[in-house]
Amino acid sequence: MSVRTKIGTALAKTSIRFMKKTAVPASDWFARVLSEGNWEDSGLGSNTNAYKTNAWVNIAITKLSKNFTRAKFQAFQKGSDVPITSGPIFDLFSNVNPQMSRAQLWQATVAWRASRGESIWTFEADFEGTQLPKEIYV
Repeated sequence: MSVRTKIGTALAKTSIRFMKKTAVPASDWFARVLSEGNWEDSGLGSNTNAYKTNAWVNIAITKLSKNFTRAKFQAFQKGSDVPITSGPIFDLFSNVNPQMSRAQLWQATVAWRASRGESIWTFEADFEGTQLPKEIYV
């Protein structure tokens, strides 16, 4: 039994019903968060994942993301029209990470953005934010 289920079972005695979208008093924010999380995870009241269940959505997002990668990607120096052709930025976007090419990075970014409304990039595990990252992951 998961921790969330155990907490949910304990809170169920307090007039909060799980697995069904119900009104929870605003003062009980923790119970509301758990209730909404269980409701979303159960797939009730939602169209699970349109990207997986609807072929037209899948085709449209795939076409969009593949066409997006056809455009030539270039990074430019700040305040000029001179493209960057060498150096750390060029290397970062040429070799995104060991499993992904530059085109795959943009394709995955656009696909996540189109299907989920957001796309988040993360960097290598030891990235501290004080220097340029060495790898990008979607």
